[in-house]
Amino acid sequence: MKKFFVRAVVAFALVFAVSVPVLADTIRLKDGSVIRGQIVSFKNEQFTILVGSGARGPVAAPGNYQVRLTVGSQSQTVPLELKLDPRVNVSQADLEQQLTLQLKTREELNRVYDAVNQIQDVRAQLSGLKRRLPENANAKTISASADGLDRKLVAVRDLLVNLTISANEDSLAYPPQLDAKLAYLAMDVGTADSAPTEAEQLQFEKLKRQSDEFIGRWTELQRDDLAAFQKLTSQGSLSTVVVPPPGRVGEVNETEAH
Repeated sequence: MKKFFVRAVVAFALVFAVSVPVLADTIRLKDGSVIRGQIVSFKNEQFTILVGSGARGPVAAPGNYQVRLTVGSQSQTVPLELKLDPRVNVSQADLEQQLTLQLKTREELNRVYDAVNQIQDVRAQLSGLKRRLPENANAKTISASADGLDRKLVAVRDLLVNLTISANEDSLAYPPQLDAKLAYLAMDVGTADSAPTEAEQLQFEKLKRQSDEFIGRWTELQRDDLAAFQKLTSQGSLSTVVVPPPGRVGEVNETEAH
């Protein structure tokens, strides 16, 4: 069974009027970022586009955007004005503050999952290297060093995520770690159309400090312990262990690295 963590996803539900049939679509926001989506309905000459696989993330603030519609090799870009629901009484500034905090929280989740994916990838490499070691005294030294490094990797990983939690009810029995706390904060901030509360802002700053501290430990492990292990394996003419770049969705066999 493959187990990996996916970087946090932003989902937007956008309703806009177009006059041509669409088979595929790409939404380009005003900051230049591109989000691919799926048309989920068409009613009253309006398409409803869902971006993200059912995930619920930060909702774009009212404003002017661009929508690019792509069918095969052809594409067309049209302006899009996203308006506030007239039944909602909230200022543009409050909505922008809300979006800003949600995006910051998402970025911290990305950092956490990038680090976890890197750690799990390195652990899988260590497991594979140990299986390929020859039967000699030098191999025993390398195997023991790999075991020690793996324990340190797990210690850092378990500050970032709790792999014991695999269902909603598990959070009642096992303590949530940093990723869950960030996710809870994101959900709380998005529960209403309003600016974040002071408590939510303070909670984010607290979690941001923890994120910096824990990811800093992973950076130290790479600089010291992992570098020492790489040197040890290179002396034995063995393939080295490398850290994948951030942003890669690491896949690791759960039975090997859990």
